[in-house]
Amino acid sequence: MSLPALVATILVAGLITFSSRAMFLLRDAPSFSRWIGRFLDAFPVALFVSLAVVQGVAPGGEIEVGPSLAALLAGAITAVFTRRVPVIMVVGWLSAVLVRALS
Repeated sequence: MSLPALVATILVAGLITFSSRAMFLLRDAPSFSRWIGRFLDAFPVALFVSLAVVQGVAPGGEIEVGPSLAALLAGAITAVFTRRVPVIMVVGWLSAVLVRALS
Protein backbone atom coordinates (compact mmCIF):
# COMPACT_ATOMS: atom_id res chain seq x y z
CA MET A 1 0.00 0.00 0.00
CA SER A 2 1.40 3.39 -0.94
CA LEU A 3 1.97 6.09 1.66
CA PRO A 4 -0.86 8.38 0.40
CA ALA A 5 -3.31 5.47 0.44
CA LEU A 6 -2.22 4.52 3.95
CA VAL A 7 -2.62 8.09 5.20
CA ALA A 8 -6.05 8.35 3.55
CA THR A 9 -7.14 5.07 5.14
CA ILE A 10 -6.03 6.21 8.58
CA LEU A 11 -7.79 9.57 8.18
CA VAL A 12 -11.05 7.97 7.03
CA ALA A 13 -10.95 5.46 9.89
CA GLY A 14 -10.35 8.30 12.34
CA LEU A 15 -13.23 10.32 10.89
CA ILE A 16 -15.59 7.35 11.17
CA THR A 17 -14.51 6.69 14.75
CA PHE A 18 -14.87 10.35 15.76
CA SER A 19 -18.27 10.64 14.05
CA SER A 20 -19.66 7.57 15.80
CA ARG A 21 -18.57 8.96 19.18
CA ALA A 22 -19.81 12.48 18.45
CA MET A 23 -23.27 11.04 17.80
CA PHE A 24 -23.49 10.03 21.46
CA LEU A 25 -22.84 13.66 22.47
CA LEU A 26 -25.64 14.91 20.22
CA ARG A 27 -28.18 12.37 21.45
CA ASP A 28 -29.76 14.79 23.94
CA ALA A 29 -29.98 17.73 21.54
CA PRO A 30 -33.70 18.37 20.90
CA SER A 31 -33.43 18.72 17.12
CA PHE A 32 -31.38 15.54 16.73
CA SER A 33 -32.71 13.31 19.47
CA ARG A 34 -35.25 11.34 17.40
CA TRP A 35 -33.11 10.21 14.48
CA ILE A 36 -29.86 9.93 16.43
CA GLY A 37 -31.65 7.90 19.11
CA ARG A 38 -32.86 5.45 16.49
CA PHE A 39 -29.35 5.18 15.02
CA LEU A 40 -27.71 4.63 18.41
CA ASP A 41 -30.24 1.97 19.37
CA ALA A 42 -29.12 -0.11 16.38
CA PHE A 43 -25.43 0.87 16.41
CA PRO A 44 -24.11 -1.77 18.87
CA VAL A 45 -25.80 -4.59 16.95
CA ALA A 46 -24.53 -3.24 13.62
CA LEU A 47 -21.01 -2.97 14.98
CA PHE A 48 -21.08 -6.53 16.34
CA VAL A 49 -22.42 -7.86 13.04
CA SER A 50 -19.79 -6.04 10.99
CA LEU A 51 -17.02 -7.55 13.10
CA ALA A 52 -18.52 -11.04 13.18
CA VAL A 53 -19.34 -11.34 9.49
CA VAL A 54 -15.73 -11.08 8.35
CA GLN A 55 -14.57 -13.83 10.69
CA GLY A 56 -17.61 -16.00 10.05
CA VAL A 57 -17.68 -15.88 6.29
CA ALA A 58 -14.02 -15.52 5.32
CA PRO A 59 -11.61 -15.92 8.25
CA GLY A 60 -8.66 -16.65 5.98
CA GLY A 61 -9.75 -14.43 3.13
CA GLU A 62 -11.80 -17.15 1.42
CA ILE A 63 -15.31 -18.36 2.23
CA GLU A 64 -15.13 -21.30 4.60
CA VAL A 65 -18.06 -23.59 5.40
CA GLY A 66 -17.80 -24.76 8.98
CA PRO A 67 -18.66 -24.01 12.59
CA SER A 68 -18.09 -20.26 12.33
CA LEU A 69 -20.41 -19.95 9.35
CA ALA A 70 -23.06 -21.99 11.20
CA ALA A 71 -22.68 -19.71 14.21
CA LEU A 72 -23.01 -16.64 12.01
CA LEU A 73 -26.16 -17.89 10.31
CA ALA A 74 -27.76 -19.01 13.58
CA GLY A 75 -26.89 -15.67 15.16
CA ALA A 76 -28.32 -13.72 12.22
CA ILE A 77 -31.58 -15.66 12.30
CA THR A 78 -31.80 -15.19 16.07
CA ALA A 79 -31.12 -11.46 15.70
CA VAL A 80 -34.10 -11.07 13.40
CA PHE A 81 -36.42 -12.45 16.06
CA THR A 82 -34.87 -11.30 19.36
CA ARG A 83 -32.50 -8.33 18.79
CA ARG A 84 -30.76 -9.22 22.06
CA VAL A 85 -27.00 -9.52 21.82
CA PRO A 86 -26.53 -12.02 24.70
CA VAL A 87 -29.14 -14.38 23.19
CA ILE A 88 -27.54 -14.02 19.76
CA MET A 89 -24.12 -14.87 21.17
CA VAL A 90 -25.36 -17.94 23.05
CA VAL A 91 -27.27 -19.29 20.05
CA GLY A 92 -24.27 -18.70 17.79
CA TRP A 93 -21.92 -20.42 20.23
CA LEU A 94 -24.25 -23.39 20.67
CA SER A 95 -24.61 -23.84 16.92
CA ALA A 96 -20.81 -23.75 16.47
CA VAL A 97 -20.39 -26.37 19.21
CA LEU A 98 -23.09 -28.55 17.64
CA VAL A 99 -21.52 -28.37 14.16
CA ARG A 100 -18.08 -29.20 15.60
CA ALA A 101 -19.54 -32.18 17.48
CA LEU A 102 -21.29 -33.48 14.35
CA SER A 103 -18.30 -33.10 12.04
